[in-house]
Amino acid sequence: MSERTLPNQFKPMNNVADFWARHSDEGVDLKARATSKLTVISIKIDPKYANAVPQMTSKEYEELKQSIKEDGLHYKLVVKYDGYYYILLDGHHRYKACQELGRPITEEDIEVKKFDDPLDEEEFVHIINAIRRHYNDYQKFETGLVIKRIEMERAKRRQSEAGRIYGKGKDNNTNNNSMCSNEHNLSDENSYGIGKSRDISAKKVGIPPTTFTRAEKIHKCASEDTKQKLREGKAEINTEYSKIQKQEKKQKLVAEALKLPRLSDGVQIIHGDFRDKCNTIPANSIPLIFTDPSYAEKDLPDYKDLGREAMRMLVDGGFFVTNVGEGYQDIAIEYVKESGLKFWNTITVLLAGNHSRIHYRKMFADCKTLLVFVKGSEPREGIPTKYMPNLIKSTIPDKSLHGRAWEQSVTESEFIVRHLTFPNETVLDCMCGTGTTGIAALKLGRQFIGIDIDENECKNADINIRRYFKGEQSKP
Repeated sequence: MSERTLPNQFKPMNNVADFWARHSDEGVDLKARATSKLTVISIKIDPKYANAVPQMTSKEYEELKQSIKEDGLHYKLVVKYDGYYYILLDGHHRYKACQELGRPITEEDIEVKKFDDPLDEEEFVHIINAIRRHYNDYQKFETGLVIKRIEMERAKRRQSEAGRIYGKGKDNNTNNNSMCSNEHNLSDENSYGIGKSRDISAKKVGIPPTTFTRAEKIHKCASEDTKQKLREGKAEINTEYSKIQKQEKKQKLVAEALKLPRLSDGVQIIHGDFRDKCNTIPANSIPLIFTDPSYAEKDLPDYKDLGREAMRMLVDGGFFVTNVGEGYQDIAIEYVKESGLKFWNTITVLLAGNHSRIHYRKMFADCKTLLVFVKGSEPREGIPTKYMPNLIKSTIPDKSLHGRAWEQSVTESEFIVRHLTFPNETVLDCMCGTGTTGIAALKLGRQFIGIDIDENECKNADINIRRYFKGEQSKP
């Protein structure tokens, strides 16, 4: 190789001496180095490999550069020789640092590799970085993606070679003695040879197959911002994978809910005692029951019956939410729990407008309590639809509604329905009164079944719901 073809800083050997002379205060035998008969190497960069290497942070690169300046290269640059040039395979950051330092690359600084197969060469470039550099699991996975592609390409080659050797085509592969049958459908990305491409790739980059699988899901579904946080170690694979799983399950449940058959007009009002009429509702069919029983002490046993019916009708993970009179929370909770429902939490409703009196306790009612129960050990996936506060700021009930003067505000119903159901699901109110829960349900794109023992209230509920939505469309 002619010196005239090299960059200026690489030409004469006295450049090597010049480089070491600049560091003469380090106590190194510079004269021996400067006078060594070493050949200066000209290296060419292949952009494919240069772009494949994750960039160091500025701090990491400056530390590397300082280390080379003080101690030289700890690892040789790995190159291949194509008959004309030395092509850099590994050591791009070290090579760049040497260039910036004006340090020439000599024959002692390189290791020449020869690959008969381009796939072997590509795999080497990626794996050597994953092994030597301090990659986190997500960075190893991204290297593993390249390895997986390479392994699949090798599998296709083996399949093609097997077809040529045994004369077996794609449509004539029924001989159990053929190599193709032993390869387990090599064109399938999930199975070939002695193991799956994913498992082999995970092993080569040093992560468990389950971690690789989860990272692959993140790679396909997560935002670029999330992926960057994983590369920087600011997020965890298991955490992000769990988020995706929950979101997918929620989307699946929403899609299934939208396919549910609809009631006529999306609403059904039933006159009668809930103890009798609930029998007409199939078991395990209702995701939410929200009701407002009488607050009188003599009516507390109703909570036993409500709990029993709720336990039968609710889907697994469904919710039963009920109002309760002040001072009777503990009794109501125990009555409902007898059914097998699990007490989940309380929600406080801050009342608006004029406050009623609790005469026997000589107190004003500035708030009321909702009791929340769940069927089973935990709610359905995706429910609540988001973190829900345990405080509701109510509004003054709509005075235009037909029915009882003490009817509830729609605000509480909207809050409960929005958080505890998906669109198109059915909400049941066993004591529906004038239909405020029905209004909230239809307003949010849900269906509604209301039951009330008072025939006039059933009529009022039907009137209020239909009048409220006359000329309007429900919103999902």
